[in-house]
Amino acid sequence: MKSLVLLVPFALWTLPFNAVADDAMRCGTYLVKAGDTKVDVLEKCGPPRLKEVISGADERMVEQWMYKANDTEFTRVLTFEGVKLVRVETLTR
Repeated sequence: MKSLVLLVPFALWTLPFNAVADDAMRCGTYLVKAGDTKVDVLEKCGPPRLKEVISGADERMVEQWMYKANDTEFTRVLTFEGVKLVRVETLTR
């Protein structure tokens, strides 16, 4: 029985994350939304936990920034094309 109790949380943790599209993300009293620039986002939210380039060398640069303020919040993924924010998503389980 103990092994089942330990296995259930682990099984839930390993479920794939789903991305839910949002229109914006709140950073303290600020709001970032599609159309904002990388500079706008950095000024309002500070540096992300992770930055990742997801485009190829021959394509327009597409970059994703990940934010998570604390352990009780879902991770937010901001997608930039060039310098413009084009999508805000929330990773859920």
